[in-house]
Amino acid sequence: MENPAPGSAVAAAVVLEAEKPGRLAGDYAPIGICLVLWAAVTPILKYLQDHGCDKYNAVFFRTTATALALTCWVLRYHRAQAREALRYPARYLLLGLGYLLGILAFVAGTFLTSATLAILITRAVPLFAILFSVVCFADERRLVRRPGFVVGFLVASIGLFALCLARDGGTTQWTLGQGAGLLLLCALLWALYSLGVKAWLPKVEPTVASMMIFWVASLGTLPALLFWGNRAWILSAEPVPVLVLLISGPVIMGIGESLYFVSVKRVGLASSTSATLLVPLLTAVMAWPALGERPTAALAGFGLLMLAGLALIVRTRAQHVKLSQEAPLEPLAGRQGAAAISMGRIEDA
Repeated sequence: MENPAPGSAVAAAVVLEAEKPGRLAGDYAPIGICLVLWAAVTPILKYLQDHGCDKYNAVFFRTTATALALTCWVLRYHRAQAREALRYPARYLLLGLGYLLGILAFVAGTFLTSATLAILITRAVPLFAILFSVVCFADERRLVRRPGFVVGFLVASIGLFALCLARDGGTTQWTLGQGAGLLLLCALLWALYSLGVKAWLPKVEPTVASMMIFWVASLGTLPALLFWGNRAWILSAEPVPVLVLLISGPVIMGIGESLYFVSVKRVGLASSTSATLLVPLLTAVMAWPALGERPTAALAGFGLLMLAGLALIVRTRAQHVKLSQEAPLEPLAGRQGAAAISMGRIEDA
């Protein structure tokens, strides 16, 4: 998901690769850089908020800058695949609108909460994605019968539920606030979006799919910016926040996703996905000195509980996919059945 980002959802269509023996220390460099980039998402959004940037400016200019960067890359290296992708405009339109609603909820929710709490709640994407996969894909239903999945899902759900009710200061009543609700909505939308990519675009070049989806999101945000956003902000703001706004999209969404794919090839999908669970910890480390956000005991405790449950789910699912590749499929009727085995990465995103 920008971590969540479209590339994260496209990565859900990557088939699980076997872990490679004899890995070198340098093989972990791509995922290390990727985690730092993804962890910086919510601190950067809070920084932009402190400098007067509203959610519509944040979404429009970051998605537009990313779409432009991806377009240059696609025209240089994937022009033929781009022409082929134009055969499915309705699919990209629906997926792009779904991603747009998710990222608007993500940015708005981040503005109403802390950077660490925002990144933790949006870790719920794999929980929702697995639930939807169990309903839609026959091979995913076998996963429910594994004890490791059941325990991990319950533990992660308890941690997530407590995080949504908690407050950053730890002193107010535990009720579901607007910010937590928006972030939970974001996780739900991005989970649906991930499954849409899995079912509709299993063979599309990830960079091409991301480019198309980002353009839909960019153009879809423009009317909202014109009607409800501060249209003059980018002209009156200081140069540094504007530079951060324009650069953060291509760097975090583009380079971060590319490094994740490199990591999958070098160290395997299970190791790469497990490593992404460290993102909230890195976010907390960044947000403390940069934004003055001190994680409370409740935030740290329930956050670790949710991440522990997700780690167990990732491990159980990696074993499940390996066994599923050796067993015959139970395909569903229709086109979705053909994509059932393709979901390798749980996230998003």
